[in-house]
Order: sequence, then C-alpha cells, then structure tokens
Amino acid sequence: MLRFRAHSFALWSVLCFAGTWACSSSSSDDSGAAAGTSSGNAGSSSGGFANSAGGSSGGSSSSGASSAGSANGGSANGGSAGSSSAGSSSAGSSSAGSSSGGSANVGGMGVTWNQVFVTWYGYDDNSCQTEAQHTCANIAYAMSDGFPTKHDSATEGKGTYDDPVTFAASQQGDAETFGGATINPGTVIYYPKVKKYFMMEDSCLECTQQWDANKLLHVDLWMGPSMPPAGQTMFGQPLIDCEDNSTDSSADAPTDTIIVDPPSNLEVSQTMLFTGTQCNVPQ
Repeated sequence: MLRFRAHSFALWSVLCFAGTWACSSSSSDDSGAAAGTSSGNAGSSSGGFANSAGGSSGGSSSSGASSAGSANGGSANGGSAGSSSAGSSSAGSSSAGSSSGGSANVGGMGVTWNQVFVTWYGYDDNSCQTEAQHTCANIAYAMSDGFPTKHDSATEGKGTYDDPVTFAASQQGDAETFGGATINPGTVIYYPKVKKYFMMEDSCLECTQQWDANKLLHVDLWMGPSMPPAGQTMFGQPLIDCEDNSTDSSADAPTDTIIVDPPSNLEVSQTMLFTGTQCNVPQ
C-alpha cells in the first residue's frame, strides 16, 4: 500500500528558503512507516495508505513553526463566515456516547464544505523532524509556540468543541479556503460522519500540493493515542487498517462533508476513534 508522507517539513523548507531558519535538506518519504521513536518539537507528518475503495489516508505533518498568523488560500465562492481561531468556552458533556458539544453556541455560524477529501493519520505514519522520520506525535502549530491551538502534540481529545481532536491541512501561508471560510492554525471543523470537532494543529504537505495543483479541499484527521503502550514502538497493522477503512473517498472523487467554523453545540460522540487496538470509526 502506498504511504505518501508529507507536511510540516514543507513549511520548514519554506521558512528556510525565506532565510528565517538555518536548515538541513530533506525529502518527502513515500515508503512505509519506520519503527522506532523520535523526539523533538519540530516537524511531524503523516502518511497515507491507499485503501481498497481507491481512497487513501493523507499525508499530514508538522514542523516547528514561527509565530502564528493568518493565511490566504485560493479563490472561494459561496457563503460567508470567516475562519475560526477556536479556543472558546462551552464544554461538552463528559459521559461516553453522544452528547451535545456545548450548552450554548460559542462557535461560528458554520460553513459547509462538500466534496472534501478526508483522510486519517496517527502515531505510526506521522513524520517528525524530517519526512523520513516517523513514529511521533509532533505537530507544526503547537500551543507552546504561540499558535492559537490547544495542544503541544497530536491528540485525540474527546471530540467536543472544547476538547477537539488534532487535524492537518494545507500549510500556513497557503491555506485552503472556500465559501468565505479559511483553514488556518486554530481553526475548528466538525466532521458529521464521526460527530466530532477537530482543530487545525498540523500541516499536511500532500494537502498543500493538492490545493496548489487543483484547489482540492483535503483535511487529514488524527486518530489514536499520542504514543503506544510501554514496550511498543508503534501500533502496527490495527492503526493502518483503521486509517484505510475509515477513508471513504479519494483525491479523484472527493465526497466527504465537513463544517468549518461550526457552532459549538452540535452532537458529539465521545467514543474514541482508535483505542490502540480497536477501530471505532463508522464504516
């Protein structure tokens, strides 16, 4: 199965080119996930796995970034509503199963994006300080680096508005935009299929390339724990299978729907997407 890994490192390259950082060279990796752990604050990315339906789980990633800021994407048409920088109040219910995301709406009005390519990534296929270095939970837009995000590593939160799951999209400075909504670091989306909120905390090189090439809307969603159990270096086939089987469409025929800058009180399922051994994404 093809595993196209990309992301954050593209952001690092852009900054290097601009003379912002001193950098070393690297290239995107389309090989399988490497075993072993890696540490560091910068660079992380996830790969995609082609599934039997023709889709693939996308490349998402991270890199150490500079200061937070907005980004502009290509042209958009349709609705209104700006991007969300998320961070709000209204907590979701803590009980298992379904609940509302919050008692009162503190989010946005919501802009629905159809024909989106939704893919998945996790610890095993996330790239770290380089695209060839895998098995980590590093993200490009860590809260501790000053971005309007909630985590310092990729996290599967409860999926409520106040405890969202990490997701990746086209890198900052080259943001995906449509219908008056733009995905920048800190933007919240809602994925109706799994009834969870996600926050843009990571960059995705494959998403960036597809956006630049043909304005394909592609988001890469994190699933699973931020690290494997003691004694394991990765989650292995169960995670890969969950990513593959949860990808419903393809880059050639995107059919997914997400809500960008959603209201905070939508229905939430707090069932974990991937427990480490079990996949709970609706098939």
